[in-house]
Amino acid sequence: RVKIDHDNKRKETDRSMKPIIPAPDKLPARTDLVYIATEAPFNVPSDGEKDATLKLQSVLNKAGAEGGGTVYLPQGKYKLTDHITIPAGVELRGVNDFMPRGKQLRTLIIADIAKDKGNPDNTPLVSLESSDKLGGSGVSGLAFWYLSQDYTNIQAYPWTIQGKGPNCWVQKVYLGNCYNAVDFATYDSDK
Repeated sequence: RVKIDHDNKRKETDRSMKPIIPAPDKLPARTDLVYIATEAPFNVPSDGEKDATLKLQSVLNKAGAEGGGTVYLPQGKYKLTDHITIPAGVELRGVNDFMPRGKQLRTLIIADIAKDKGNPDNTPLVSLESSDKLGGSGVSGLAFWYLSQDYTNIQAYPWTIQGKGPNCWVQKVYLGNCYNAVDFATYDSDK
């Protein structure tokens, strides 16, 4: 005979794992501004062949200068040949809510920075800025892949994502073949 307790209250003698409560989603400083990076005037290429670095940094800077907001990368492949910085109050967001196996829609960041291969102390691929006025910055819904990382000869690379102050976030992100994934310890990230 089994008794089912439907009141969902834990007894002090219950030693099983406590329920997992997900952290609330972080939000950019302004939720009323969304910049679709692939549309005019930004026209960030999403084919995985053309370099997206300068155009993507341009839209991130515009969002930062206008007080924050979301820079949205639709499904596609975005090739970076240099590092990017996400200004305080800005979120870089893709389509990924989770990473199931097999084929699925995704926003893929392809890192192709030759000077980083074998140099783990170089600048992170993505730096998350923070300020007292606008709060932190973050990434959500992205997948990262290093084009030159060879699983038969693993090479060191710098951090993929590094928080540079408090209130920065990384949510719903897939880090495929990164050597150093996420760093929230080098800079004070408390708050």
